[in-house]
Amino acid sequence: MQSDDVIQNAQNSVQDAEKDHSTGLTSSDSEGTPRHTNWLNAKTTAVLLLLIVLIIAAYFRFTGLNWDDTYHLHPDERFLTDTASLLRSTDPITYLKTSDSPLNPYNVGKTFYVYGNFPMSITRLVAEWSDEACQILGDRCSYRFIYYDGIQFVGRFLSAVVDLLSVAFTFLIGRRLYDWRTGILAALLMALAVLPIQQSHFFTMDNWAAAATVVAMYAAVRASENSREIRWWVLFGVMLGLSVASRINLAPLASMAVVAAFIWLARRSSDSYPDEGWRYVLTSRGKSDVLNVVVGIVIAALLSVVTFRLAQ
Repeated sequence: MQSDDVIQNAQNSVQDAEKDHSTGLTSSDSEGTPRHTNWLNAKTTAVLLLLIVLIIAAYFRFTGLNWDDTYHLHPDERFLTDTASLLRSTDPITYLKTSDSPLNPYNVGKTFYVYGNFPMSITRLVAEWSDEACQILGDRCSYRFIYYDGIQFVGRFLSAVVDLLSVAFTFLIGRRLYDWRTGILAALLMALAVLPIQQSHFFTMDNWAAAATVVAMYAAVRASENSREIRWWVLFGVMLGLSVASRINLAPLASMAVVAAFIWLARRSSDSYPDEGWRYVLTSRGKSDVLNVVVGIVIAALLSVVTFRLAQ
């Protein structure tokens, strides 16, 4: 009878342990405290700090957007403002006809235009929507956003918005590579950096290109962690296309896909066949992993070309 009691007590202990595990409790959580409380607190702290960093970044970027009092003192911005004021929205079919599209700067006499079309087209479309909204509200806006003395404000506002995206994804990159504290520090440094703040007050293409690049780098980081997840290759391809459609000299960013693939293969080799080295790729598992990264890179390449064509 005594041995039966011991067996029964042991079974009860196992059942209690399994119950605690399934509910997220540990043996030390006798009061029912969740095992992941510390993780939730860290996540909440990270989110709150990131929001504070974004608010700080927004303050510096959106303050003083009319810094030149409409005198158009920035030479590059002056050219872009003049170009944007001449563009017009159109239907998708005409837009894709480069020689006929009214959103193509070359078709409005700006043959020296050497910037990306993506930021310019988005700025023009947002300007038209904003101007229409102002007219519906009874012409309460101080400027007509589709004209030369108003569209620069739309461009500056969007430059600030996309730079906030850079700040957010800088945090995400730091969090993935190290931890949330590193991500917060990186985002804060980005939020307080002088050059991005300055560029956020200009209607230029620099912040657009930087934002697309940062998001592409985040996708590359995620792909280097798990190349089997196609979504990261998709995101990388789309962001690569948008970055090149903002500044053509960002085409070398494509090499980050290859870097991400090599990092993932090196990690897989280290985890599965630490003694094999790069001979791991000759194994059946290694060949499967190589096929995965090749498919991912091809998907990213195709999507980058399609995205570039649609955006440019």
